[in-house]
Order: sequence, then C-alpha cells, then structure tokens
Amino acid sequence: MSNEKEKEEKNGKIHLIDTDILFSKKYLNFREKEYRITNITLYEFIVVIRNKYMEMMKKGHKDRAKGYLNFLKLIKNEMKNSIIDVNKDDILKAIDIIFEREINVGDAINVVIARKMNATIVSNDKDYDRVKDLVEVIRP
Repeated sequence: MSNEKEKEEKNGKIHLIDTDILFSKKYLNFREKEYRITNITLYEFIVVIRNKYMEMMKKGHKDRAKGYLNFLKLIKNEMKNSIIDVNKDDILKAIDIIFEREINVGDAINVVIARKMNATIVSNDKDYDRVKDLVEVIRP
C-alpha cells in the first residue's frame, strides 16, 4: 500500500465517488473505505442503468436487462447510508464552477461537496483536471 493511501486511511479521509467509478471494477477498492456519493451522482447512475436496461429490453435481451437491474439493486443496497443530499446552496455555488472551469453540472456539484466535506474526489474523468486547484482528485 502506498504511503499516501495509508495516510488517507489513518486520517479517515472521505472519498467522494464519481459516477464513472460506480461502473468500474475499481469501485471494489473503495467499498471497505469511508466513501460517499451525492444524490446527483446516484441520479446519473440510475439514468445510465435505465437506458441500458431499456436498450436490452428492446433488443429482446431480457437476461442482460435483468443484469442491469440487479446491478442497480446491488449498488443501491451498498450505498444507502453513503448518500449525501445536495441542497440549493450547493447547486448555486456550483454554477460559477460550471462556467468558469467548463465542467458539467454533476462534476461541479461534486467539487462543491468535496470542498464542504474536505473529501477527495475519486474519478477517472479528465474534466477534474480543470479543478485540481480547488479539490483533491485521485484516479484509481
């Protein structure tokens, strides 16, 4: 284990998981750590799963569609106590970041929440490179 990871675990560093990590096997590395997701990230995740589910159903791939639904249920059960509610003030603070740093709404909200919680964002999204002076980001 790297020194940086050891320090994070000892200090109880909170990891704010981005949507792309939920779809990655790398999510498994964070299941045992203290992590959170925003309700916006959960929403984005559900939208993608629903679209994949509908696509598979239309193609007649019911087993694959059911697999997406089961995956959603698994993630939902695992993180029911890790969801952070985003409030209107968080969204209002994110507006400047959206336009000044040219990142999407969900990512900007994650930046606001990470700053508020002193959390590290976990994502492979390169858009976070534009905000690395505002918040710590790790790529697993």
